[in-house]
Amino acid sequence: MPHPRRGRRAERRRSFPAPISAGSARPASRSASVISPYSSSSQSTISRGPSPHHAVPGVARMAELRGRKWHIPLNLDWQATPGTGSDRRTAQVAVARRRCRSMPQVQVYVSIPLPVDEVFYFLSDGRNLARWHSGVMDIRPEGPEGADGAGHAERRSYSYRFPGRHRDFRLECCAYEHNVRIGFIGQRMWNPLGSQMPRYDFRVWPQGTGCRVGVQVTSWLTGGMLLLWPIVALGWRRDLPEDAQRLHELLTGSEELADVGHEPGPLVIADRPRRR
Repeated sequence: MPHPRRGRRAERRRSFPAPISAGSARPASRSASVISPYSSSSQSTISRGPSPHHAVPGVARMAELRGRKWHIPLNLDWQATPGTGSDRRTAQVAVARRRCRSMPQVQVYVSIPLPVDEVFYFLSDGRNLARWHSGVMDIRPEGPEGADGAGHAERRSYSYRFPGRHRDFRLECCAYEHNVRIGFIGQRMWNPLGSQMPRYDFRVWPQGTGCRVGVQVTSWLTGGMLLLWPIVALGWRRDLPEDAQRLHELLTGSEELADVGHEPGPLVIADRPRRR
């Protein structure tokens, strides 16, 4: 009486189909259309031959070593190529959304009954920020001042104190267009959660007999500070209208209520600053 285990093995060997040589034809029933992640197209026809296993490179290599010839038209050098058209636009939107999530940006506008050149002259002197802007507690120019005490941003940097900080940081001009716009960017400030880099932008344009001033704050957050994104944005939404009111009172000498609004305006900032 044959051994039961050996008998099953012998029966399995007898029932397994014979190997197919390289030049022999394959039955049509042995071909199947499957989806392969290695193919450049979404559908690729793979002739699996007589094997009950899936046609994957590892199994194909073992079969080749055993003398079996399987035809596996797989493109193993397949790589995802960048999309075009709508795919590229979708990727750009995704990048823009990630950037927006990492930089709270708040802006307000205030009408001031003064000429554009007078208001811009005041804004371009960074030493005046501590008098009305809540993002600057104290500020002083770096380096010697000119004979006329000029401290305009296009030729000067500053040391300033950010609210809640115990040491000074550098503040310098990052955008300047005479009588149009000016921007100041602060040094990156680190804490146990991450970092924050503030930027203050101002734009002035004529409005009737006076001018309209756009005040904008942008904060680039990294690390755990991203979790505080809503709190940072909420704080600036609360403070900027009050800052605009103080700017109006400081320039006009009047305590009357200023025309402060959040309507969109042509206030555009530059790209994300370099790391410091």
